[in-house]
Amino acid sequence: MIHFLESGKPELTELFFQAAELEPISGARLQMLFNMFKLSYRDVCFWVQVNGLGQPVAAISRYGGQLSVCDSLQADAYELEEFVRFTGDGSAISCSPSLAAQLSDIGRTTFVYGMAYRDSALLEDDFSAIDESPSVPALYDLMCEVDADFEASTNRGAWYTHTSHLVRHKLGFCAGIWEDDELISCGGVYASGKTHSVIGGLCTLPEHRGQGHAGLICRNLMNRILKTKKIPAIYAASESLSVYYGSMGFKERGRWAEIQVR
Repeated sequence: MIHFLESGKPELTELFFQAAELEPISGARLQMLFNMFKLSYRDVCFWVQVNGLGQPVAAISRYGGQLSVCDSLQADAYELEEFVRFTGDGSAISCSPSLAAQLSDIGRTTFVYGMAYRDSALLEDDFSAIDESPSVPALYDLMCEVDADFEASTNRGAWYTHTSHLVRHKLGFCAGIWEDDELISCGGVYASGKTHSVIGGLCTLPEHRGQGHAGLICRNLMNRILKTKKIPAIYAASESLSVYYGSMGFKERGRWAEIQVR
């Protein structure tokens, strides 16, 4: 059964966090959203699915036009499917490939590789070129310049407000490299759960690629995650990227689906 999280029922919140840890890479986003908003905003909602034994088997969040489902093999797939079809109307949907297959008729699906770092030792490198607090507007402008899909699908004001809140409240952090007063490469940790923190938004201007900037930023972010006693994680959007991240010490932990609802 799926339960809506609300004030006065702390036991459901505990079950929600347990469910999000069943798949901790995707679950990091759900945990971060709860830590960021709690139960104080009517437009940010959370649910937990519990089986007949009272055990949590799936966590769900809805925020900013995106429905995220962290489901396990023990989840009631048919109940989740019906719930997502009703609740996810007009949203982008993030979920497991198995649930995405049940929802294949509602939109275009893409897949990513969820990968986690295999070591716990800090990396030794020269990070003197890294700006560990680049301005949020500069990050947004660079990401739009590099990725047309990001620009088309993201509201500047909402992204700026969200990311600034993450950084101010130490729920996430960013890194960048500048050249001649221009941000040329960047990345950040925009989702962090109990055990894993996820690196994302890695990008470099085309004319500055092939110089190791993104790799250096990634290693800097990995070190900063390791210092928090959490596991660095990352999503690879292609097989070639999964091989690249594998060379950096990441290991595939499963796949994840993103559905763009028609």
